[in-house]
Amino acid sequence: MTRHLEHRKQKRFKVKSGAFASFDPQDVRMGQILDISKNGIAFKYVSYETDNKEANDLSISIPDDGFKIEKIHLKKVIDQNYDSDLGDEEERAFEHTIFNRCSVEFGDLNMTQRAMIKYFIKNYTMQDKNMDEEE
Repeated sequence: MTRHLEHRKQKRFKVKSGAFASFDPQDVRMGQILDISKNGIAFKYVSYETDNKEANDLSISIPDDGFKIEKIHLKKVIDQNYDSDLGDEEERAFEHTIFNRCSVEFGDLNMTQRAMIKYFIKNYTMQDKNMDEEE
């Protein structure tokens, strides 16, 4: 049996509901954040034929808390169909909707963005309180 090797350098944390990511500027791809690390993020969004696949920046927001990180430069983007198990009632309501999963590697972050991502991980993810302090 072949085992899948993990290539990520940083641990990914599952994100609590209510957190969203969107491409800048004014891209239609906005969706629920699935997980995040210090180096990247993954989110799911409703796929449209008119999606603009040429984005350079990303925003992270939690509208209920007024939290927002803007203009996060992107290094690498992988955008593919997302197969949901449609396990709960909310997801079954969207069973005929096509979702994509977008995985993004952050580009160069400034000090403020790094600090805000660290704050986001500490406060808006489901993880141990003893988050790694390494940079």
